[in-house]
Amino acid sequence: MRSGYSRTTIREANEKLSWGPAVAGPDTVQVIAGFVLSLALALLALVDFRRGFLFAAYPARSLFYAFNPWQLLLFAMGVAGMFVCYRVLRGRDANASGAARDLKALTFAILALLVVDLFTYRGVPAARSVASGRINVDWLNAFRGDPPGGGRSRRPRATC
Repeated sequence: MRSGYSRTTIREANEKLSWGPAVAGPDTVQVIAGFVLSLALALLALVDFRRGFLFAAYPARSLFYAFNPWQLLLFAMGVAGMFVCYRVLRGRDANASGAARDLKALTFAILALLVVDLFTYRGVPAARSVASGRINVDWLNAFRGDPPGGGRSRRPRATC
């Protein structure tokens, strides 16, 4: 059931009733940037919960997680920011010029965040292992072309 009023007539009526033209909200690019930053904050909180690298002390640590109460705040701020940006973007006209370009930019930004998140997730334990001396580059000798016996095989030849 439609009311018969379009968005433009409602906007014009609001401008007549208010003290001037309606204040424009943030630009679409700014809202998308806010969404991406909020997503990055939420992903950072999740990676830190799993790997434990942001804070100096973790009250609860196990083999699978490292919990700090600040992680809940980081995650909540990220989710709240994404929700607010989603609501602002949902109120915009989807057929506006540049919507496809903005969607493409958002897609690549989310893809880049997920790749950075993956490398952070895998890189933290690798960096800790290298720093502790448990892993060094001796294993690279396995990829040299020489067999371990100095170039000759020490197995006796089979005679028939």
